This record gives sequence, C-alpha cells and structure tokens, in this order.
Amino acid sequence: MKNYAFGAAVVGALAAGGLGLATTAQASAAPTATTAAETIATLQANGYRVILNKVGAEPLSECSVAAIRPGRTITDTVTAGGGDTKSEILYTTAYVDVRCPSAAP
Repeated sequence: MKNYAFGAAVVGALAAGGLGLATTAQASAAPTATTAAETIATLQANGYRVILNKVGAEPLSECSVAAIRPGRTITDTVTAGGGDTKSEILYTTAYVDVRCPSAAP
C-alpha cells in the first residue's frame, strides 16, 4: 500500500510542478502541492523520510520539485509470538530533487 501511495505522491508533485511524468508511477488521489516545501510536507505527512537534494540558495517555498524517486523501505524484525518473527516497516525513504530560481541554467 505504501508503494501505491508513494506513486500517487510522485504523480501529484510532478504534475503540480508542471514537469510532466518524468517517472513511472501509479495515479490516484494525488496531492496538489505547488512548491517544494508543500511537496516535502505532503510526503512527510504520509510517513516518508525525505532526503533532499537542493540546487540553489532560496528557501524551499520559492523552489520547485525537479524529481521524486522512491528510496528503501527500512524494516525491523520483531517477535510475532510463539517464537516466530516478522518484518515490521519502520519507514520508507523518498529522494526529492529541488531546483531554486537562482540555479536556473
């Protein structure tokens, strides 16, 4: 389910930033974030740990998202009773590439 939600977040962030679909993702109820700060906040609100790659010196509220890439899912092994163990998802990472106006080519 997390991968499906991540796909929706990717599609929403890219569409809102006017960047088109630069990555393959599944679409559903996508967020309507318009700045990098809003996109990052949306991902964090959905439980993702965001790793930011920012080009430029402006605040995130003035920058746009260039790409969002899925990261690793971090798990932990916990006891499930009766001597069994199971993997529990702790969090999933998301890589967000951000471009600010001063970094325009």
